[in-house]
Amino acid sequence: MAELTDYQLTPAALAAGLGGDVWSPKDPTNGGLYYEAANLVGIQVQENYLRAEWIPNDPLYTSNQWNLPSIGMPAAWDYNLGGRSDIKVAVIDTGLTIASDLQGVNVDWTNAWDFANNDSSPSDGHGHGTHVTGTIAGTTNNNLGVAGIAFNTTILPFKALSDGGSGSDLWVANAINQAISAGADIISMSLGGGYSALMEQACQNAYNNGVFVVAAAGNEAQPSLSYPAGYSNVLAVGSITSSLALSSFSNHVTNMVVAPGSAITQQLPSGSYGTWNGTSMATPHVAAEVALLLAEARDLGLAIPAKSAARVDWIRGKITSNTLDLGAAGPDSTFGYGEIQVDRLLASIQTGGGPPSGDDYAGGTNTNGYITVGGSATGSIETAGDRDWFRVDLTAGYTYRFNLEGSATSQGTLADPYLYFYNSAGSLLGQADGGGTGPNARLTYLAATGGAFYLGAGASGDGDTGTYRLAASVVDDYAGDATTTGLLAVGGNISGAIETSADRDWFSIALNAGSQYVFDLEGSATGRGTLSDPYLYLYTAGGSLITFDDDTGVGYNSQITYRAGVSATFYLGAGAYADGLTGTYRLAATLNDDYAGDTSTPTSLAAGGSLTGNIERAGDRDWFRVTLLAGSNYQFDLQGSPSGQGTLGNSYLYLYSSAGTQLSSADNGGNGLDARLLYTAASAGTYFIAAAAAGDALTGTYSLGMSYADDYMANTGTTGTVAINGSQTGRIEFAGDRDWLRVPLVSGRQYTFDLEGSATGQGTLLDPYLYLYNSAGGLVGSSDGGGTGANARLAFAAASSGNFYLGAGAAGDAGTGTYRLSTAVSDDYAAS
Repeated sequence: MAELTDYQLTPAALAAGLGGDVWSPKDPTNGGLYYEAANLVGIQVQENYLRAEWIPNDPLYTSNQWNLPSIGMPAAWDYNLGGRSDIKVAVIDTGLTIASDLQGVNVDWTNAWDFANNDSSPSDGHGHGTHVTGTIAGTTNNNLGVAGIAFNTTILPFKALSDGGSGSDLWVANAINQAISAGADIISMSLGGGYSALMEQACQNAYNNGVFVVAAAGNEAQPSLSYPAGYSNVLAVGSITSSLALSSFSNHVTNMVVAPGSAITQQLPSGSYGTWNGTSMATPHVAAEVALLLAEARDLGLAIPAKSAARVDWIRGKITSNTLDLGAAGPDSTFGYGEIQVDRLLASIQTGGGPPSGDDYAGGTNTNGYITVGGSATGSIETAGDRDWFRVDLTAGYTYRFNLEGSATSQGTLADPYLYFYNSAGSLLGQADGGGTGPNARLTYLAATGGAFYLGAGASGDGDTGTYRLAASVVDDYAGDATTTGLLAVGGNISGAIETSADRDWFSIALNAGSQYVFDLEGSATGRGTLSDPYLYLYTAGGSLITFDDDTGVGYNSQITYRAGVSATFYLGAGAYADGLTGTYRLAATLNDDYAGDTSTPTSLAAGGSLTGNIERAGDRDWFRVTLLAGSNYQFDLQGSPSGQGTLGNSYLYLYSSAGTQLSSADNGGNGLDARLLYTAASAGTYFIAAAAAGDALTGTYSLGMSYADDYMANTGTTGTVAINGSQTGRIEFAGDRDWLRVPLVSGRQYTFDLEGSATGQGTLLDPYLYLYNSAGGLVGSSDGGGTGANARLAFAAASSGNFYLGAGAAGDAGTGTYRLSTAVSDDYAAS
C-alpha cells in the first residue's frame, strides 16, 4: 500500500510552536507503503536569504517561504526564470486541484489519470498533491500567495493515492510507467513505504528511458530509506529545517540529498495555504531543480546525454556535486551530499560543464560523465591521450569491480583499454592495464570511505583510439550457499555487506550437540553497520532451512537462539527484511549455555568421572544425567575457586529424580564454599545432578565430580573395625568394591569369621566373598562359601598376635549389596 510522507501544520499551530503525534506502523506482510507523520516541536520560520536578485512579488514569499532562498533562489532565477513548458514533471500523488494561486500553471490534462478511481480526472480531495505541485510550479510573481520554483514547467498529474492518502503499489507502478509513455522528463514521488518488486521494476524502466526519479526519504528518523527512495536508480531526498539542521523526522543515509522540508507553505485545493512538514515537502524542490537544469541546458544548446540512462546519471552527478556541504566534510550519513543549491547547479553548466568540443566526456572532476554502481556507460577515446572521466558514488565497506572493455569482448573498438581510479579530489588511487578478458582492464577496490570517486577510461600507452564500455558492480563478499568461504567461530563475530537486492551471505559454523547458541545479526540499530533491517537464517549442513528471524534483537536487528541436536557444521545466512535493502552488518555467535537446565540435557556424568562447566549467567543451572544403583552411596563434589578448580566462588548442588523432582541439595560441605552432596539411592535408575551458584546469583567456572561414597577403605588405612565375638555391617557399593575391617587376633587361638548376605537375611549381597590379610596387608586366606547358602565362612588359627584385616567383597567382584561381618573364637573342645 502506498501512502504519504508528510505532516500538516496549520498557521495557528506554527505560531504556537506545536507538533503532531507520531506513528510508525511497520507492515511486514505486504511490503507496501505506509503513512508516517513527523513530530515538530518549537518550529521557527526565519528569513534566510542567500542572495537578493530577482524577487517575486508574491506576498507570502518573504514572510513564509524561507525554503526558496535556502536552495539558492532567487539567484538561480537570474540564470533561468521559471524553466520551460517543454520540460515535463510527473507528480505521482493525491492528484491536483487548480486553486486560486495555481491559475495559469501548465498542466498536461490529456495524459493525466486517476488510478484510485480509474478515470481521467485526478482531482485532489486531500491536498497533498496540490501542495507538492505548488512547490514545483506554482504560479509566481502574480501578487498572490506563494511562489513556485520552476513555474513555467508542465505538470503531469497522476492520482495514485486516494483522498485518504493511501494507495497500492500497483497504482504507483502503473503511474510511473504511464508517465514514461507520456514523455515525462522527471517523476516526483512524495510517498514512501516497504519494498515492492513491482515498483522497483517501474523505477528501472524510468531509468532505462532517461526519466529522472526523485522520492521522499521517509519520516521514520531512521538511518535508512523508505521505498521507492531506496531503489538504486531513484534519488532520495531528506529534509532540513530553516537552521540547516536535519529535520527531527527525516530518514538519513549517505547516498541522498537534502532540501527544505520543515514548515513549507504552499497552496491547498481550498484556496487557502497550508504549512506542512515532511520529506514529502522536501522532494518537489529537487524535482523543480532538475526541471530548471534541463531547461537551462536546452536554452544554452548544451550537448547533454540523450534521453537515456546516461542522462539520468548525468543529472544525478550534477545535482550531488553542486550542493551545500552540511555536517561532516563530504558525503555523510546525516545530510548525504548536502543541501541542493540550484544557483550553483545552473552556474556549473554556463561554460558547458562538460568536455571540450568533440570530446564526449571531460577528463577531470568537472566531468559530465556519471556511472551508477550496477550500471554501465559507453564512450569513445577520440584522440591519442584522451581520457574520459566518470564519477561513481561508493559506499564504505563495500568491494567494487570496474571493467573497461573494448574489442576483446566486442564491447567497442578500443584494442587495449587502460583504467584509472581517482578519489574525490582527483588524486590517482589505482590503475589497471589488463586483468579482464584479454587486454581488457579490470580493477577491484574496497571502499574504506563512502562518497564520490572517479573512473578514467583511456588507452594503454595513450596512443590508441576507439570505443569502449565501462561498468561498475559490487563484488559479493560471501556466497549465498554452502560454497561460501565465510567461516564464523562460536564466540567470534564477522562483518559483511548486503551489497545488492536479495543478496544473502552464508557462513559455516561448527556446533556441538546439546549446546545452546545465540546468533546476532546487527545493523544500524546498534551501530554495527548500515543495514536498517537485518534478517537472519539458520540452515543444516545440507542447506535446509531450520529457522529464521526478523526483529528479535535490538530494534530491527535479528537474533536466533538454537540448541544443536547433533554435532555438525551448520550455516548462518545474513540478509535483509526486504530484498531491496542493502547495507553492512555484523554477525556474532555466542555459546548461550554449555549445558541444558532441565531433563532434556543429553550430557551424562559417570561414577568415578568428572567434567567442567560454566555458570554463564545468574540463575543458570547445568543439569547432568547420572545412573544410580539401588542402595549405593554416592558423593558429588562441585568445586570452584576455593579448590582452585574454577572461578565459581560459592557453589550449590541439586539432585533430581528422573521426572525432574528435587530430591536433595547441598550448599557447602566440601572445601570452603565448595558444595558436596552425599546420597543413597533408594531405587536404581536415571537421576539428574545440577551445578549452580549459591542463591543463583553468581557466575563462574567449575569442576563437577561423582564418586561412590565407600563406607570402608580397601587397605590397611581403613577406619573400619570389628571386635572378637562382635559384628559389623557394610555395603559393597560397586563392582570390585572391597571393605577392609581391622580385627585384633591372639596367637594360638582359633577364630571363625562369617560374611552373610541375603541367604540368611543379613543383607542384600547375593554371593559374599571373604578375605583375610595380615598386618602388612598380605593375603593369608579367603573363602567363597562355607556358610549358609552362598554365605562365606573362614576358619583361622592365629600364629601370632596383632592386627589383621578382614575384607568383605562379592564373588567375582561382580555384585553389590549389603552384608554383615561377624567374628568368634572357636572352642577347641566340645562341652559334651
